[in-house]
Amino acid sequence: MTKRTYTAFMLLCLACQAQAEPLISTSYDFYPIAPANRHDIRNELQNKSPAMNAGRDFIGYTDWRVHLSFHSIERQGICSIGDATVTLLVKYTLPRLDENYFYDWATESSFNRYYAALLTHEQGHAESGTLAALELQDALGRLHSHRGCAALSQNVDASFDRILEKYRQRDLDYDRRTDHGRSQGADLSLLP
Repeated sequence: MTKRTYTAFMLLCLACQAQAEPLISTSYDFYPIAPANRHDIRNELQNKSPAMNAGRDFIGYTDWRVHLSFHSIERQGICSIGDATVTLLVKYTLPRLDENYFYDWATESSFNRYYAALLTHEQGHAESGTLAALELQDALGRLHSHRGCAALSQNVDASFDRILEKYRQRDLDYDRRTDHGRSQGADLSLLP
């Protein structure tokens, strides 16, 4: 293998490393509600939700954060990304029926129907984070610099910021389009 072929092979392998799938970690923060009956579910949800965003109470909330760590390698005047790790942390804040109480079928059924719609809506927010992490991982495989590693780092930062902003906006548009999940059935007014 010639030196030129070896260098091209190494650069190709470095690009392969950057193409690894993002690491995704999902956690749930449940807050308990204890409705006396199905007519009390709405009141319990409104009074016990700890989820806050932009000064408004939400029954559920999804917080996603993308983290990036990488190091660069400079060879023959070209700076490329070496090992890179993109991590997505997703944290759902959701209600659940307090397990210390017994609920009749009507209460459980009403809550479960609402919860399923709420979870569907919140998973749509998590999808924004997943798409952001995937796009960032893909972008890393294409980034390199002929001007050195400082320029590469600036390019990575700019791409990271642009991608995150794109998917934060996707979240805002998603809430606008679904009326914060109401059009998906996560509508408190549908509860008895």
